[in-house]
Amino acid sequence: KDLVYLAHTHLPTFWEKKGVKLDRIDWTRAGAEALTSSRTLPDGLAFSVRVEPARDGATMEIRLKNGTDRKLTGLRAQVCMMLKGAPGFNAQTRDNKVKVDGSGVCAVRSEDGKRWIATVFEKPRLWENPPVPSIHSDPHFPDLAPGEETVWRGRVFIYEGDDLQAEVARRAAAG
Repeated sequence: KDLVYLAHTHLPTFWEKKGVKLDRIDWTRAGAEALTSSRTLPDGLAFSVRVEPARDGATMEIRLKNGTDRKLTGLRAQVCMMLKGAPGFNAQTRDNKVKVDGSGVCAVRSEDGKRWIATVFEKPRLWENPPVPSIHSDPHFPDLAPGEETVWRGRVFIYEGDDLQAEVARRAAAG
């Protein structure tokens, strides 16, 4: 399967291979605090994202709508937590990255070892990309028939402490 959309420009997408140039789009403020972005691709696949601040991070929502005339299968999103601009978290190594098995959480530890930035989505694929540097909790979506829509939610959270596993367990128990 080809990559149908990428906000970065380092890999060619399905549309670029077909000679279709997609304009760059920016985030939009929705109200006082939320950020949104949406796009409909030339074949009718539409997606939108919404990020809202939370007490210790942010909530995230990704919405996909199949506006094509065919069933879409194997859908997944790549949600890149870019760390380049996060001083103390941006080392280009795997040594400061943790995938918490069974929880959907991928996290990065600060250089001083006292703080964490973590991300989690429903039914994700966890990975990190040290050369960028980034962490991922990328959601996998159900197959969508024409006209169907799905919504997946995630979180970014900040934790200060030395037991990330216990913090993830605490948050999971709290819902």
